[in-house]
Amino acid sequence: MSELFITSDQHFGHWNICQLAGRPFSSVEEMNSELIRLWNETVKPDDRVIHLGDFTLGGKKQFNSFRSQLNGEITWILGNHDAGASPGWIEFAITDHWKKRIGLIHDPYYIKHYDPYQVCDFYIHGHTHNREVSMHEMEKPMYCACVEKTKYKPVRIEEFIGRYKQFLKGGAH
Repeated sequence: MSELFITSDQHFGHWNICQLAGRPFSSVEEMNSELIRLWNETVKPDDRVIHLGDFTLGGKKQFNSFRSQLNGEITWILGNHDAGASPGWIEFAITDHWKKRIGLIHDPYYIKHYDPYQVCDFYIHGHTHNREVSMHEMEKPMYCACVEKTKYKPVRIEEFIGRYKQFLKGGAH
């Protein structure tokens, strides 16, 4: 049985992201290699992944090179740095999983644009790397799937659902 994973913001091939987001890699090659290794240790070939944007800054050739090294069937949500994006990439999605309606987006600052009535139970986003997002006008919790927040690997959707259940019990947001 396949599992569903969420991830965001690998920025394959982008050395400056290591300095900007405080990544612990000594070179872009080390970063790329480690991100691929962690992805493939986590995601099996028949698993599904929803990628929340900023996969690589390169064009289609670089995108295809990195994509071909990764396990899983991937649904792509467009990020602001996805130069290799192809037709079929989407900007916002809603998935129903374990009786929860989950909004999926790259940039959390656009949630109200795509879901003005906040029909989702909670949202999973990318874009912010290590920064926490404070959106006081949001009535629903938001969780970051950037690799800096997920030990540099995709995370099972159940982890986000568990965090949401803790929120409902009055625990951490």
